Amino acid sequence: MENTKMLGALAGDIIGSIYEFQNVKSTDFDLFTPWSTFTDDSVMTLAVAKWLVEDDIHTVHYLIYCMQELGNRYPNAGYGGNFMSWLREDEPQPYNSWGNGAGMRVSSVGLYAESLEEALSLAEITASVSHNHPEGVKGAQAIAASVFLCRKGKTKQEIKDYVKTTFGYNLDRTISEIRPHYDFDVSCQGSVPEAIIAFLEGNSFEEVIRLAISLGGDSDTIACMAGAIAACKYPIPNSIVERCDSILTDDLRAIKDRFIDFIEQQNQEREPDIIWNMNDEDHPIVSQSVRLAPKESEGECDIYDLKRFLRAQDYESGGYADALQEIRNGCKRKHWIWYIFPQINGLGHSDYSEYYGIKSLEETRAYLDNEQLGYRIREITEALLDLEGKSATDILGGIDSMKVKSCMTLFDLVSPNDIFERVLEKYYAGKRCELTLKRFEE
Repeated sequence: MENTKMLGALAGDIIGSIYEFQNVKSTDFDLFTPWSTFTDDSVMTLAVAKWLVEDDIHTVHYLIYCMQELGNRYPNAGYGGNFMSWLREDEPQPYNSWGNGAGMRVSSVGLYAESLEEALSLAEITASVSHNHPEGVKGAQAIAASVFLCRKGKTKQEIKDYVKTTFGYNLDRTISEIRPHYDFDVSCQGSVPEAIIAFLEGNSFEEVIRLAISLGGDSDTIACMAGAIAACKYPIPNSIVERCDSILTDDLRAIKDRFIDFIEQQNQEREPDIIWNMNDEDHPIVSQSVRLAPKESEGECDIYDLKRFLRAQDYESGGYADALQEIRNGCKRKHWIWYIFPQINGLGHSDYSEYYGIKSLEETRAYLDNEQLGYRIREITEALLDLEGKSATDILGGIDSMKVKSCMTLFDLVSPNDIFERVLEKYYAGKRCELTLKRFEE
């Protein structure tokens, strides 16, 4: 069953997709139709999964990057208006949402976390980048904790008691009591408890999904959250696994499979399981954290965490290949400036500029000495020099043209009389970025 747990949320979303705006108030309906599809729930669930696998220190900016990249790859997946705007912003900010988007995308955290405390902490991060209202964070944490506890073999009663005590949700209702009066509700507080109740009441994966969808309302999201928990207790029928896999696109399926492989390897490396002390305080706590086996050294590249640039540059959309093509076309379109033309740390105030900011001349030299990064910065700089009849602003836009000036100044400091000086001469009249020079003087 381990290899299908990740599919629980995706299956709930896909099965519920056709009933979101054509609600059924019954458990008697077709699981799949020719119009069944994945929605934003699956896309964002997989974006979080990708973040967990690729960013071992779990930074906010890389989470945002994964969400924006995958979200913009599937722009018609059914996002809400505010979130759609968030996906398109250069430096997106949380907008105090309590929507159930926080709960529907978090399930991979419960599968990944080494302890209950880590599940709650990571869940807060995944919610807070957009859904930073306390109810949004609470909804994400409740789903992540439920997935985690169910994965660890806790009983339904233990999970119910923990969620009620910790988050204050009313889980003493039944689906039959809720269904007649339940309307479309996209809030965490109006759908997360209902999803958990569907899990508590169902006796198989399929029954949990049918109960969740039978409530009506935001069917795909409720089923997504309920399915995420249910897959940790019940096997998903092969017919559902195969149909959902066939509906996912190749790249989404690849993210899912990579996450599954990562979790299985992680489980093999872990020390003995969590001890859950039921006698401490009013609700369960983790009394022994699970640790991963030590990793082998990742080499000199990691001294300055240069892999943060490689992770971003190797991403399928908005990565190095896209950036190089856009420069060759003479017009920057996507949001890749921070990790393609890095600047000295401290010039900006966004998460991106902080994370990708280079902190010393030694790190700059290491960047140039790295075989892949050094080759790429020279290749794309050469492509910039090859353009004719355009200014830096024409190619890059006003703000990003100044960032490139800063980047060229930075690399010129450690490699004078190189290609970087030629860019400064061609596009900036030979002038260096004064702010960059001042940072080093300071």
